[in-house]
Amino acid sequence: MNHKRLWAALAAGLAVQFAAPVAAQQDAGIVGQNGWLYYRYDFTDASEQPSVTKSIDLFSALSELLAANGTRMMLAVVPAKVRIYPENLPADRALTPFLVEHYGKSLQALQQGGVDVVDLQTPFLEQARAGNGDPLFMRLDSHWSQTGSLLAAERIAQHANGKDGTQAALDALPSRAYTLEWNPTPQTLALGDLTSILPAGTPAFEPEQVRVFGVTAPAGGDLLAEDATPGIALMGSSFSGTWTGFPDALRFALQRDVADLSVAADRGHWVGLELYLRDDGFQTQPPKLLVVEIPERGLAAPPSYPYREARYIVDERTWLRRAAAWITRDCTPAGTVGTGETGGSWSLEPQGDAYLSATLAVTGPNQISIAWRDTAGAITTQTLEVRGDGTWQAFRMPLPEGASIEALTVGSEGAAALQLEDIALCRMPTLPALSP
Repeated sequence: MNHKRLWAALAAGLAVQFAAPVAAQQDAGIVGQNGWLYYRYDFTDASEQPSVTKSIDLFSALSELLAANGTRMMLAVVPAKVRIYPENLPADRALTPFLVEHYGKSLQALQQGGVDVVDLQTPFLEQARAGNGDPLFMRLDSHWSQTGSLLAAERIAQHANGKDGTQAALDALPSRAYTLEWNPTPQTLALGDLTSILPAGTPAFEPEQVRVFGVTAPAGGDLLAEDATPGIALMGSSFSGTWTGFPDALRFALQRDVADLSVAADRGHWVGLELYLRDDGFQTQPPKLLVVEIPERGLAAPPSYPYREARYIVDERTWLRRAAAWITRDCTPAGTVGTGETGGSWSLEPQGDAYLSATLAVTGPNQISIAWRDTAGAITTQTLEVRGDGTWQAFRMPLPEGASIEALTVGSEGAAALQLEDIALCRMPTLPALSP
């Protein structure tokens, strides 16, 4: 299977970063001192704590689900730039006590929830305060520099090598002798993302120069061979974009192949995670280790985050049920499915909480509609994005919770062909309660 092609195709469909809504980006850049810029949405406050708690609960449940199905999850939370370099903030902007403590308290809550989370803030603060080397964040951009991305990768590798479960996952994978070399000539970057969202009338900034590195694969291979099946996957935000150097830095630090996918945000991080779980690569050969990277501000944007397109907003319980259906490897029968016609209707007799599992092929549109009919005749409709290239793909969908479903109809307007095979009702795993 060509995993390099699969990941590239998925990435093409997810080319969007966690951020505030476009309309809210006006004046989101903050002009600091000494040529530094900051991002307004890094100033998390107490009003966002309920949303942060929802994300923490979901990461806890997701980690448990993945572990039960053979994948170890490691979460890396990128600390806010404003906390790493507060000395360059403008005089009218200061770190609040809440913001000072937010990262540490969030990590503590994640750890208490059983999440294997990496503390990136401690090494970042130590290096920034020491004043040695290049800045860990770019002055004119919200993202880390390649110096910062390498430090993060080294800390993740150090953490992984000290955790029994993660170390076992690494030991089961072949190592590769990646090498890293810094370019002796600083590179001039295009103007950073923050320069385009500054208040009107802000003087122009000159592009900054940064040091960059290159990572080389062992002789006879590229960084992700055409037919490689990496046992490690990186699922991250735009901080994990290839231009930041982070995916290559992680390969070097772990000395292992890493399949990488970065998403950005009008869809949101949780949409990206669900699409990854649905991807053929995950469905056919899930990784031993899944590294999830998320910026600290992203914790305040759970699936129900209201500032994105309505089609990407979903309550946390629904998101978790869908993720559970995609993650669960073995189908425990939970009812029967009657004979149906291609693209038509099927009678269902579920037993308890269940999800539908099938293989699906659609030629034409990249979206299908699903209609559930309960015993009272009420119909619940849903839509699902799919590949419309006619190839077979996995199809998982939880039955509406609390309803007595008796029939399913699947259709796709304008499709030249739609086929469902291997249809089964499977028992939904027991899921934890989530914060309201």
